[in-house]
Amino acid sequence: MDYDYWMEVIEKNIPGLMGQYEVKFLMRCVRSSPKRKQCVNLGTYLGRSTAATCAARESREVITLDTFKYVGRLGRSSPEIVKKNLKRLGLSATILTASSSARVPNIIKRVGFLLIDTQHTARQLTAELNVWLPCMAPRSVVVLHDYIARVYPGYVTAINTQFKEHWEFLGLQDSMIGFRKP
Repeated sequence: MDYDYWMEVIEKNIPGLMGQYEVKFLMRCVRSSPKRKQCVNLGTYLGRSTAATCAARESREVITLDTFKYVGRLGRSSPEIVKKNLKRLGLSATILTASSSARVPNIIKRVGFLLIDTQHTARQLTAELNVWLPCMAPRSVVVLHDYIARVYPGYVTAINTQFKEHWEFLGLQDSMIGFRKP
């Protein structure tokens, strides 16, 4: 896979808050996750992370959940905007308007890759992990965005508590951290 090509294409075509080297790290983590398992993104904003997941998926299904309530410095998003941004790159995914911590949608079978990029609080992360970790296949990969202790201290502490001792550390790129389930 040409990571540099996709990193540049996504950077040029889809605005977002995820840096280009985080996009590349995300794609590498998707590629290292179990094959024939679903890829799930919790939070997408304008679709940059979903595009990276789709580009690296190797024919696996990609499902994105977002409430689309966040209004960032680049404006409001919607499922239609995300779909349009993906289509521009020849990519597609299932986009669901849903809470990341409510319950697992019926279309989820077995998750091999999970990206968490939502509210960045310990409470929200704990709720998401309670819902999603039971769906994770052996050797699956979890990537979390905005791992920044000075900005999100409770979130970072919750990540460290949940993952650092029990899961294999895959790396840290800028503010993106990845782990593999044992």
